[in-house]
Amino acid sequence: MRHPTLLTLALASRRRTLLSAQQTEALEWSARGRSTTETAAAMGIPHPDVKSLLAGAARRLQAAGPAQAVAKALALELLFRRR
Repeated sequence: MRHPTLLTLALASRRRTLLSAQQTEALEWSARGRSTTETAAAMGIPHPDVKSLLAGAARRLQAAGPAQAVAKALALELLFRRR
């Protein structure tokens, strides 16, 4: 049986409203092992904005932090989708 929270997140992900495009991009860079400084340079935004995007994504995914947010987003197949 799936965890109720993950089930709720899976249903929300089908609506594609769970994460913003920028949050998704920041998580994808993080999943690739990039630091927040490297992610900021790649996205062309300030470093504090990347930290805010990752924190917001973690909140939306009910994760303890960015690393767990990446793991949950990968499990829910929210990252690396063809656009």
